[in-house]
Amino acid sequence: MESRGNNYTYTTGGNNIAHQTTHWGPDGTLDQYKITTGGAEALHTTFSDGFHLYGLQWTEKYLFTYVDSRVQQILYQKFGASAWKRGNFPVTYGNGTAVVDPWHNATNAAP
Repeated sequence: MESRGNNYTYTTGGNNIAHQTTHWGPDGTLDQYKITTGGAEALHTTFSDGFHLYGLQWTEKYLFTYVDSRVQQILYQKFGASAWKRGNFPVTYGNGTAVVDPWHNATNAAP
């Protein structure tokens, strides 16, 4: 879970928005977090007004995150293909070195 401390009037979202981001890839330079990021807006308040419950459910079929109750979903990521296929990674880095699948023979629920 990620949330900014900025006031809710901050142009790209502040303490009124909570994000769930899963960072993953063969290495940090190929992080595919953009396709596994979701957000939820606080209901009639901000996330800085009190304590909140952040939930995560990770099964073989999906990853699901929420805030305060399962009804306020932040992210639902279905695992229909391997992380390697979902990431659509290049064959090589800019210097010509091969990009290697770190999840070789793993389940679709990896990483």
